[in-house]
Amino acid sequence: MARYAFNSTNEAEQDLGIVFFRGDRFKDGLRGYLSEVKDIITETELNHLVDAIKIMALECGIRHLTDYLQDGKNFNPDYDTESWDICKNQFKLVQEIESHYDELIGIVQEVAKEI
Repeated sequence: MARYAFNSTNEAEQDLGIVFFRGDRFKDGLRGYLSEVKDIITETELNHLVDAIKIMALECGIRHLTDYLQDGKNFNPDYDTESWDICKNQFKLVQEIESHYDELIGIVQEVAKEI
């Protein structure tokens, strides 16, 4: 959910200049998520939430790259380069997460204290 909900635009956006990770949405979404799992989430899971989001975006990007290289056999794209566009979009999100990693970790810690 995070790689969709916290993306600044749709996942097939071709203009990577407007693709960024929405920290404000992340904070709100995290607050809702943690309020539901606060009694069962482990410290280790909490400490790796940002890593998990990054890995899921990376995996999605790789899957769409593979689909693009295999002529859309897995995702049935609406247009010829849709899987390629999604791949680049997801890789841009990974880059954004990495460049704001400490900030995102701080948000996790802040929200975890609130909950």
